[in-house]
Amino acid sequence: MDSIDYYRLVQKTMGPTGNFYRLFMAPGMLHCSGGPGPNAIATLPAITAWVEQNRAPDLLIATKYKENDPTQPVERTRPLCVYPARAQWDGKGDKTKLESFVCRPPGVANR
Repeated sequence: MDSIDYYRLVQKTMGPTGNFYRLFMAPGMLHCSGGPGPNAIATLPAITAWVEQNRAPDLLIATKYKENDPTQPVERTRPLCVYPARAQWDGKGDKTKLESFVCRPPGVANR
């Protein structure tokens, strides 16, 4: 919870920071490697677009490779949403595909 605590402290101290600081949580991803969650996150394209085109990311693409090995097939992709939003399955699409998820604020159910 340290990342969330720090994020909240920055918000409290500086006010809204969405134009220069955003938090993305990666459930199941351990600090350095491994874990049941994603093992690759497409951060560089998002940061490049933010810096060079002033397009702040609303989500990052997380990928889980078989056996945590990027040379192996992709098991699933998911969006990582801007905190506090969370990825929710749309209720009908393939649960292994990014496009079957929507970022929603906490407490908002599928529509």
